[in-house]
Amino acid sequence: MRKLHTAGPTMVVLCAWIFFAAAAFAADPPDAPKGAPAEAPEKVAEKASPKSPSFEKPSVTHHVARINGEDLRYTATAGYLQTQDSAGKPRAEIFYTAYVKDEAEKSDSSTPADSSPPAEAAEVRRAGRPITFAFNGGPGAASMWLNLGALGPKRVQTADEGKSLPNLIQLVDNEFTWLEFTDLVFVDPVGTGYSRPAAGVEAKTFYNVEADVESAANFIQLYVTRNERWLSPKFLAGESYGGTRAAALSIELQNALGMNLRGIVLISSVLDFQTISFDPGNDLPYALYLPAYTAIAWYHKKLPEELQRLKLPEAMAEAERWATEKYLPALARGDSLTDEERGAVVKDLARYSGLPAPLLMRVNLRVANRRFAKELLRDQDRVLGVMDGRVAGFDTNPGVPHTEYDPSFYIQTVPFVACMNAYLRSELKFETDLEYEYLSGEVSQSWKWGEPGEGYLNELHLLCRAVTENMQLKLFVANGIYDLNTSYFATKYALNHMELNPNLQGNVRSRQYPAGHMLYSDPACLKQLKEDVAEFYKDAR
Repeated sequence: MRKLHTAGPTMVVLCAWIFFAAAAFAADPPDAPKGAPAEAPEKVAEKASPKSPSFEKPSVTHHVARINGEDLRYTATAGYLQTQDSAGKPRAEIFYTAYVKDEAEKSDSSTPADSSPPAEAAEVRRAGRPITFAFNGGPGAASMWLNLGALGPKRVQTADEGKSLPNLIQLVDNEFTWLEFTDLVFVDPVGTGYSRPAAGVEAKTFYNVEADVESAANFIQLYVTRNERWLSPKFLAGESYGGTRAAALSIELQNALGMNLRGIVLISSVLDFQTISFDPGNDLPYALYLPAYTAIAWYHKKLPEELQRLKLPEAMAEAERWATEKYLPALARGDSLTDEERGAVVKDLARYSGLPAPLLMRVNLRVANRRFAKELLRDQDRVLGVMDGRVAGFDTNPGVPHTEYDPSFYIQTVPFVACMNAYLRSELKFETDLEYEYLSGEVSQSWKWGEPGEGYLNELHLLCRAVTENMQLKLFVANGIYDLNTSYFATKYALNHMELNPNLQGNVRSRQYPAGHMLYSDPACLKQLKEDVAEFYKDAR
C-alpha cells in the first residue's frame, strides 16, 4: 500500500489520549519524558494479546423503532467478516453491527407490482439507498459511541445536556437516528470491540496508520460485495481519530479499490496533528486552543465583565481574531519580545482565557489544554473535563500542574459500556464470552505512527486529493466548542490549509455545536447534527 502520511515520535504519547483524554491521564504522567511510550491503564496493562475468536455466524434480528410518531422498521446484523490477504489466507475477523432500513409495505393493493425480476428489483432498490461506514477513534476505541450515541436506531439516555450521569442507565429509541436516510455499518478495528486477528496473525501488525486503513478498506470492500451495495451512494463517518482514518480511507477506497464515495462526515476530528500537539517548539496549538478556552471560561463565568456580557459567538470571534493576529505572531517572536510587549500579551491572554496574569507570565505565555483544565476553577478546588469543558470535578491533587483525570470521561463512557454489552446480547442476540474492548490500551500503547523524524501526522493532502479527483465528494465537519481534546479552531485552521482549488471549496462545510468532544451527548446538539447531516446527505447524493 502507498505511504499515507508523515508522523513523528510524539505521536507515540499522543495516541493514548487522542480520543479519550482520560486514558492518557493514567498513561502519560506530566513528568514522563517526551517521546517515551505511554503506559497502559492498570486494567489493560497486564492483559495478554487478544486471541482470535471462532468465526461465528452473524446474528440477524428485526426491529421497529418509533421515530417522530412513525414506525421505522429495520434489520440489524451483528457478526464478523473475515478478511484475507492476497494469497487468500485469513487475516482478521472484524466485528460489525449493521442496520438496514426495511422496505415499506405497499398499502395500496392497486399499485402496479414491480415488473422487474425480484433479484434485479432488490438490487435497484439497494442502489438508491445510501450506506455509511462509521468508525470511532483512539486509536483503540470501538464504535459503540457513534452507534449508541448518535447515528444508530438506539441511543443511551443522557441527562443534564450530557453533563452528568443519568439516574437510570438505559437505551431508548433514537429519534435522531441517521437510519432514516442511510443504512449504517459500525466497524470495530482489530483489537477493539470483538474484532481480533485471525489465528497465527500478530495483532500488532494492524496497529499502525497504513495497516489500519488497509484493513478498514478490505472490510468495506468485502461488506459491499457480499451485500450487493456496489451501486449504493457510499459515505464515511468518523469521530476523532476515526476522522483521521476516514480521510486516509477516502483515497484508499478511490484509488486502490475503485470505490466511489459521495460524502465524509468528520466529528470532533483531527486532520493535522501539529495543531493539537503541545510539544516544545510547537507554538501552533497554544493559539488554536485559545478560542475554546474563551468559550469554556465564558460558560463558567470567568471572563472579564465586558467579554462575559457578550453573546458566546461574539466572544469566540473576538478571541479567534486576537489568537491569529496578535497571539500567534507574539509566540513566534519568542525571547525577542520586549518586557513591555510581553506584558501586553499577558494582559490580553488573561482577558481571553480567564486565567491569572502571574500564571501566564510564569508559563511563558503558553497554556496547554490540561493546564487550562487544571487552573480555570482552581479557586473552587475543581478541574475541568478535557472531553467536555462544561463538566467540573473535584481536584484530586492540587499540587500537580496538570489534571490527573477527566471528570467528563466517566459520564461519557460508563453508560455506553453497560448499554453496549446488554444490547448485543439481549436485543441483537449476539452471544460470545469475549470481552468487548471498548477502549484498548494494548492498541494505543502499540500504535506505530511512523518513523522517527518524519514529522506530524497530516491527512489534509489526502482529503484534498480525494476531493480533487472525485469532484462529487463532499465533506461535513462537526466540532464541539467546549472540546479541549480536539479544538474546534484547530479544525478550522486545518481546513483553511487544505489547499483545495477555490472552485471546490464549496464541497466542504462545517459547523460548531455548544457541547464537548462527544457533541451528540447533548440532545439539542444531537437533533441539530441530525438535521445538518440529513441536508448534507441530500446535497451529496
